[in-house]
Formats: sequence, C-alpha cells, structure tokens
Amino acid sequence: MARPSNPLADPVRVQMRNGRLGIRFYPTGMITTAADREWLPETWSPNDPAEVEAAHAAADALRQRFMNHRAVNGVVTSGHRCIVTTRGAVGAFIQSLVTARTPTGTVNTRRNQLGRMLVEPYGEVPVERLRDFAVGVVHRLNTEPKRNGQPKQPGTIEGSMAALAVFGAWAADWYKIVDPFDGKLVSSTTAFREKSWAMVHSGDPFEDADAEESIDPDKLPTFVGISGLVDAIVRRETSRMAWHKTEGRGGKGGPRLLGLDVAVQLAESPRFIACTGVRCCEALAVHTSHVRLSTMELKVRRQLDRYQMWIPGQDPPLCPPKGGHHRTVSIWPDYGEKLAGLIKYADEHTGGWLFAPSRDQKWWADAYTKMIDRARELLRIEYAELQVLGEAPPRRDVFDTGVHWLRHFYASHALAPRSAGGLEWSVPFVQSQLGHASCRPTELIYQHIIQPERELARPTAHIWPGLKHTTHSPR
Repeated sequence: MARPSNPLADPVRVQMRNGRLGIRFYPTGMITTAADREWLPETWSPNDPAEVEAAHAAADALRQRFMNHRAVNGVVTSGHRCIVTTRGAVGAFIQSLVTARTPTGTVNTRRNQLGRMLVEPYGEVPVERLRDFAVGVVHRLNTEPKRNGQPKQPGTIEGSMAALAVFGAWAADWYKIVDPFDGKLVSSTTAFREKSWAMVHSGDPFEDADAEESIDPDKLPTFVGISGLVDAIVRRETSRMAWHKTEGRGGKGGPRLLGLDVAVQLAESPRFIACTGVRCCEALAVHTSHVRLSTMELKVRRQLDRYQMWIPGQDPPLCPPKGGHHRTVSIWPDYGEKLAGLIKYADEHTGGWLFAPSRDQKWWADAYTKMIDRARELLRIEYAELQVLGEAPPRRDVFDTGVHWLRHFYASHALAPRSAGGLEWSVPFVQSQLGHASCRPTELIYQHIIQPERELARPTAHIWPGLKHTTHSPR
C-alpha cells in the first residue's frame, strides 16, 4: 500500500452525501487511502443553519478525539495541522522495524540508542526542528563518555551514528522533512544508511540478520589462545588480583569471588562457543534438554533476551535467535567428554541451564561480557610482564578479542581441509550451522586461513625451467 504525501492531515471532513451533510473520516485517525474512509451514520440538512452547525460540531468532536489519540502517541496539533514530536517519530520508527520483522536484538538496540540520544533530551521537540539540534547530538556522541564514566569504544560510536543515519532517512521519507542528520555524520555510515534503509523498505533479511562483524584474519583465535582464556577466567574469578582497582562489591573491589566449581563451569563457555559456533546470547540460553550427546547435536531455537532481567529463581527471558533462524548445530566430536561434564553439573546445580548467572546477576548478558573482559585484562597484563622478561609467547596465542570471534574460529576450522586439522565441511553446511540466510557472509566474512594450514602449505609442485625447486614453507 503506497503511503500518501501527508499522513497527518485532517482525518475528518464534512461533505455532501445524497443531498444531505455527512461526516467522512479515516477510522484510524491517520490518512491512509481513500478506500479506508468511512461515514458516520447520522446526516444533517444543508438548508437548516442549526443542523449545519450541529454537523460541524459533531465533526469537531470526532476530530478532537483523533487529535487526543495522536497526542498520547507522541503527536501534537496546531489547529488542524499535526506536528510530530521526536518522541512520537522515534516510536513510529521502532514500530516500522518491528513490522519489517527486524531481529529483536536490533530493534532493542535502536530503541536504546535513539532513546538516549534523541528522546531523553529532545523528546518534545517537533521532529521537523530536530535538524537545529543535530550538530549538538553528534558532538555529544563523539565527546561524552558512557554513563559509567568510561570512554566510548569506536564501535559504539559508529553503531550510534548508524542509528541516527537510518532514523534520519526514515523520518525524511515518512514525514516529508529534511533529513536532520544528512551531511552531519561520518562518511563511514553512508553504506550502512543505504543498507539499513533498503532493509526497512524491502524487508530483505540478509542486510540485517546476516550483518556480521568482520575481523582481522591475523587475529583469528587459536586453540592455545582459547584455552588460555578459559584458564584466565578461572583464575580471575576465584582470586583477587593485587592490581585490581575496580570499585564495587566484594572486599577490596570488584565482584565477589566464585567457588572453583562454578568458575570452571562458566570458564568453559568460550570453548563451548568455539566448538558449536553459536552466538553469545544463544550460548547463554542453552538448556541441557537441547543437547543430544549421542549424536553431538544442539538445537538452537532461542537466545537470551539481553534487554530483560533474568530474575533469580526463574527461567531466563528468551526470544527467537537472530534472524529467526532455528537450526540444529553439529558439535565438534572431540568436545563430547567435556560437554557431558557440563551437562551433569548444570542438571545438578542450575536447573539445566548450561551457563547460568553466577552471582544472581539480573542482566546476565552484560555481566557475562564483563567477566570475559576481566579475563582479557588479566591476559594483557601477564603478557606485558612476560614481554619485559623476554619470555612472551607469539601474540596470536593470547586471546585479546571479543567472544564473537569464536564464531569465526568455528567456521574457519570447520571449512579448513582435514590435512590442516580442519573438518572440511561444505560452505552450505557451515552456513546452516551459523544460522546465516545465505552463503555470502559465511564465505566472505567467516572463512579464514587457520594457522595449521599456513604451516602445511607448500610451494607449487610444478618445476619451472630455470628455477630451483624448494620445499620450504612460506612464512
């Protein structure tokens, strides 16, 4: 259904109907298409001044009801002209994402980003005047720290600017105004603006559901690096570091220490992700009933909803996986014995949830990320100390990346040839394991050369005339 040029015009009109005055209106209070209009059953004589006045009074009363409804939903009026507030525009934009079946995580992220940047400071400002404040919005985004006082990471700033870019393009198209952020954002968001705008209007699931973070191939996690992260989590969560200065609960600062059995269970989560290829919130929603040890398969039907609290003593808040892609994941065979131990512990202590909150944290996804960051901090400090002593291992064997990179590890080793220690699975199969809508992100973003493959590489076996044949491996 094509949108009209002015969806916020007067929804009520007095006009002639079969020789009498009638009231025609749009039942939703918003201008849609002419076919949607309806008539009030009552009519009035056009020749009687009292009835003419009564018809217009009835129209004014109906119009006021529609205007009141709009005001409740973030729209204000001036006479018969409707002025959309920034609060109402952001709400309508979020609803458009929901209608376009945008993944829940993306919708919640956009709601939080735009709520913080636009609704809180400028909620009652008409959206057509938002352009007057756009420069200040972008300046604060680049200069102000996070609410906890920590500086924003470049990825956070880039994501927030992308949200402004997409919202600005949407508002300009829907309300027929000048894009408030056009020309005021960094150029790197231009491509994101075009992709996301196409997704909102075409419903193309690939642009959002499979939008994944590319990584530096030289920083692909290794077996040694992942095992080191597992060990660092155990050490960090069960002991207090002398250099730790974070303020918080637990004696001298930071979270309270965990028992060894609890720490060992949680510390295994990175290796679990590396052996299954699931996303972080999918891993945090795994229940033992979804794991089939006999066939080493995991059913992925949901993920942890990180925007709702996990109340202690209750089941976690869950939502469909990213893109709504339900799938059955093949777990690496060598992980069977370790996985059996995780299942046994979860059934006995956490109601079957494989990686449950360790300190009754209600916002478990955020707390889990902080736990990983504490372990990475420990590894960085220890690596610096070894560098001073001249005993530092190769940098690639120190896990200094995000949890998401473990999916790249899974995909790269699953696609690598058996001669290099991989599983040699086909691209379509690995695509289905990762939950991608197509093979494109699997091939273009997730497939990397693994270190054993580099070490086993050999020069061509063909003998070129005039060249001395060598069997040295490339470095």
